[in-house]
Amino acid sequence: MILTGDLGFGNILRFPAGTHRGVVITRFPNETPIDSLNEAILTALRDIEPKEIEGHLLIIEPGRVRLRKA
Repeated sequence: MILTGDLGFGNILRFPAGTHRGVVITRFPNETPIDSLNEAILTALRDIEPKEIEGHLLIIEPGRVRLRKA
């Protein structure tokens, strides 16, 4: 699985569901303190089983988590 802030990894044409182990994209303002960012990521990942992410796209934003499956 890859954890990134690069929105290019969210391109489902380039990285179709099921062709990878999972992509987690974080979309937070650049000014977000690293402690707050880390806590938001950990909180989001605690609520999701690893098997749910495998091969899919997870987007973590302030106050929102989206899981995009095929």
